[in-house]
Amino acid sequence: MAHAWYVVLACLSGTHADLARGVLQLMGAYVSWIDINLIVNQPFMRILFELLRAPALRCAACNCLTRIVGKGMRPTEKLYLLQFLSVVDAMKQLDAGDAEFAEEVGKLANVTGVELKAIWTDKSASSDAQAAASAMLEQLLPLLLSFVSYKQSEVSSAVFPAINDILSVFKKMQREGVALSAVQQQFLAQLLPVLIEKLQYSEDYSWPAPSDAAAGDTDGSLDEDDDEAMFGELRHSLRVFIDAIGQISSDLYDSGVLATAQSIFRQCSEYGVSAERATDEGGQLG
Repeated sequence: MAHAWYVVLACLSGTHADLARGVLQLMGAYVSWIDINLIVNQPFMRILFELLRAPALRCAACNCLTRIVGKGMRPTEKLYLLQFLSVVDAMKQLDAGDAEFAEEVGKLANVTGVELKAIWTDKSASSDAQAAASAMLEQLLPLLLSFVSYKQSEVSSAVFPAINDILSVFKKMQREGVALSAVQQQFLAQLLPVLIEKLQYSEDYSWPAPSDAAAGDTDGSLDEDDDEAMFGELRHSLRVFIDAIGQISSDLYDSGVLATAQSIFRQCSEYGVSAERATDEGGQLG
């Protein structure tokens, strides 16, 4: 069966995209229980990585790779898999400007981060494996940051589980008196302003009037309610991350909040709005 998949992808992906897409989906469905070596080998992976640059198949190829990376394995085996795939370097070379593809790459970055964090903190793993996973995770941090910064919430939220895992480890390190590395400190310093910025309501946000609560759905208000609920969930996650950074580095947190407050008051002054009025109307960080 694996040979048939290979033949389709190698010979027919250029002319029969629907067939190749179906094969990629089938591979993703089977990968959790088949022998991983049937598909994780040089010939198969060469084709799969080539398809990451094929507009018609790149989303399916990325989803298949995400399932491969997420396959349940022992820590040492998973580390070898990630090293063999060079998945972090591969993601850095992809053009993820399209939102749909960016979301798929974000999911791949997320599962890679979750797996690396699991190896890094697994007490059954060797110290060399833990160190290698930590180093690879540090290489992934700028990529995770780029997805958090993405305008579309579907893309940014795709990496939230990895961000949550990483911040949890950092909090544990802080409690145990273990200093963060320079790369980890830089990541936090860059992450905080991104989180604060995404927490704000956009300038074109339409604040609902009190009478809207009693209105029916003749104007599509239920769809707007769904959007508002999703944004509310997003902001909740962002606040959790910001609070976590506050526990890890209070100085960084204080400076970030101060800079944001100063920016808000400066904007209020520029637009002739008093600080009291901005507070009464909820502000941008409420």
